[in-house]
Amino acid sequence: MKDVGVLLGRFSPFYKGHQAQSDSMIRERGLENCLIIIGSSDSCNYRTPFSYEQRRKIIKQIYPEMKIVPLPDVNPELVYFDGSTNNQWLAEIEKLEKNISVRFVFYGGSKEYLAMLAMRFMTKIVASRSGKGGRNQALVLVYLPVDNDTLILSFDSDGILTDKLGSNVADLIMILKI
Repeated sequence: MKDVGVLLGRFSPFYKGHQAQSDSMIRERGLENCLIIIGSSDSCNYRTPFSYEQRRKIIKQIYPEMKIVPLPDVNPELVYFDGSTNNQWLAEIEKLEKNISVRFVFYGGSKEYLAMLAMRFMTKIVASRSGKGGRNQALVLVYLPVDNDTLILSFDSDGILTDKLGSNVADLIMILKI
């Protein structure tokens, strides 16, 4: 059975850390042996403010030939994962792996998520996503080709949307001056 490198996440947004992990996975395995799974593909809330299709199109702008598949939430109403659905979530990933007829090797930077995945799959930490102490804020300028819209969003170091700050560059310039 063929091994396929997998990067799994909500990618809301897909940021430079995800890109670095993807690049490392591609260097090691070749693009034809890589897959991105977009989790929470059926959710839209403050932790996942973009639709599956928007997230997919953003990733495709960087990796036009990347295979990308959705993974719906086991419980879309659950905003913070409390561990109660871990077994169901892992079973859904196993079904996806079986349907594709490959063996997943998960790449990523979150030791916690990879530890959970490691209960049933091969895993590899590429780069840690945690910063030096505390939560860092990041301003992200996001162009959504699906809607021909640009959003200025603020995310914490866990990738959680903390604020929609505006929708034009003038708003961003004002924020950066503060």
